[in-house]
Amino acid sequence: MAFAGFYFQYCTSERIQTPEGLGFEGWAATHAKISNSMGLALMLLSCILCIVNWGLGAGIFGFLILVMTIGSLILLAAPLKLINRIFVLVALLGMLTFENLHF
Repeated sequence: MAFAGFYFQYCTSERIQTPEGLGFEGWAATHAKISNSMGLALMLLSCILCIVNWGLGAGIFGFLILVMTIGSLILLAAPLKLINRIFVLVALLGMLTFENLHF
C-alpha cells in the first residue's frame, strides 16, 4: 500500500515526465486531485496498519523507514523505466516469500 500511495504521489508530480510502466500513470497525471487523494489515503492506511501491528512509536518509526525505502526505490527506478508489471510482480512475490519464510 505504501508503494502504491507513493507511486500515485510520484505520478502526479509536475517535474517529471509521466512514466508509462504500469498503465495508469497517464490517468494519474491527468486526474491529479483524485490521484493525490488516493495516494494519501493509501499511505495513511499503511501507517495505521503499521501502528496497529507494532504499536504507536514503533509503528510510526517503521512506517517512516518503509516510506523512505520505497520512495528511494521509486525515485531511482522510475526514471530508468524499470518499474513495470514484471518488476512489481517479482518484487511482491519476493516480499511475500521472504515474509512467510520461517527458519
